Amino acid sequence: MDDNNTKTIEGKTENTAKRILSITISDDCMKAYARVSYIKDMKTDEYPPKFNVDEIMKIIKEKDIFYGVDNEAVKKLCEDEGENKFVIARGKEVVPSVDDVIKIEFEQEIIKKKDENEFKIDYRDVKSICVVQPGYVIAEIISGKDGEDGINIKNKKIKCAPHKTAKYSIAEGVGIQGNKIVATIQGMPSWKNNIFSVIKVYEINGDINLSTGNIDFVGDVIVRGNIDESMELNAGNGAEVSGNIENAEVHTKGDLKVSGNIISSTITVGGEDIAKKNEIDVFNTLCDILEELKSSVQQLQSGYFNSANCTDGQIIKTLIEKKYSRLNKICMYLIKENLQKGGKFSIIVDMLKEKIIGLAPVRIKKVSELDPLIEELKNAVKMLSKDINLDANMYVQYAQNSTIKCSGDIVINGKGIYTSDVQAGNAIYCMMDKSILRGGCIKAGNVIKSKIAGSVGRARTVLEVTGDGHIYADIAYANTMFSINGKNYILQNDSKNVHAYIGEGNLIQVDKFVL
Repeated sequence: MDDNNTKTIEGKTENTAKRILSITISDDCMKAYARVSYIKDMKTDEYPPKFNVDEIMKIIKEKDIFYGVDNEAVKKLCEDEGENKFVIARGKEVVPSVDDVIKIEFEQEIIKKKDENEFKIDYRDVKSICVVQPGYVIAEIISGKDGEDGINIKNKKIKCAPHKTAKYSIAEGVGIQGNKIVATIQGMPSWKNNIFSVIKVYEINGDINLSTGNIDFVGDVIVRGNIDESMELNAGNGAEVSGNIENAEVHTKGDLKVSGNIISSTITVGGEDIAKKNEIDVFNTLCDILEELKSSVQQLQSGYFNSANCTDGQIIKTLIEKKYSRLNKICMYLIKENLQKGGKFSIIVDMLKEKIIGLAPVRIKKVSELDPLIEELKNAVKMLSKDINLDANMYVQYAQNSTIKCSGDIVINGKGIYTSDVQAGNAIYCMMDKSILRGGCIKAGNVIKSKIAGSVGRARTVLEVTGDGHIYADIAYANTMFSINGKNYILQNDSKNVHAYIGEGNLIQVDKFVL
């Protein structure tokens, strides 16, 4: 027996001449290869007779090869002088299924597929809002078909996977005509989470000013000009502003794209989700501090405080005064918010008053009494997270002296943001090489990626992320503050390739090279 599943069959004549038939089957049993060789008699110098078709066919069957035998190849093998390799059997290959295809007929954000589970939005090429009219075909479903099963040379069926049908549904503003998705109203076509819809769009072919009045619209709004001083825009979904926003207010529940400058204005993107994310951040921060406080108490119990016969409550009060002073500030903030929101956080506030605020800690006998409060905070985070919709993003060129809040990402495609208070629920990205974050407080939920942070004049700039977030800056000037989950680091020297994160010992770590 040869290697590679090759068996050698010998046919001997009366003398020492030999003939050999070698048959090899591929690993997937889809092909069989054969070759013959003839060895002459050393005494008579004669070759043995060649294999005939019947002999070879018999041996093929003994090898359990029943499908796809190539009779012509077998004949050529019989005629061969030896050592040539022939494919004597072929299985029937599986004909793969063709999946349904959804062909989108309108421009949308460029999406690059990184792998089967992850998509990346190319923020450098965000398309303008596309407006369609009733009857416009926004998508076509190109039907696929099932393939065909295969058969291997041992006559065993190879199943073909059925084709994948297109998964989609329709919402407001669209209908189905045959294999086409068609707009039934004027508006902006959308395809998110496999749902087609057309969202009503209100177009203003000029400025929002005293002649137009403030704009409050349930769908998307397109402003082809500026938003003038003291004017207000409220969009029930997204908005696009071609010009500048100056001394004005803009509030959207969906994405906002501003092609001009934002000066001395108030911007909120994401509607109620911003408030919910703020609440989640506060509760998560409070929870982290309490967990850390518990750990500190357990460490101190075996030291001085233990020898002084201090209760856990006395240790907790001392730690709050000396190490966790911001705990009281958070508690006061929650009490104020609770009053403004009609007792929304009453349970948590009552527990804070009972265990944390003022002299309350000294009444604690065991540090485990903080566990119900921590659990209540975690439950509140779960409940709030369920109610949050898809994050809304903001695309901005330049902003100055403004207040900006966004539930998702803030993407800076221009000069940057100056002396403004900025908050993004997820991330802040500077896409241009010379985009600047200078002055004010720039805050994100997870990550800040800046090109230039701070200024040569040492203007205080605060870059802040929550949780285990990361802050990056290609160049950061001295007096720039990096803040992660309440832990601060002030840059002493102009630096490059700066990366701030939480390192060992739960302390802020800043990697950098001095300029």
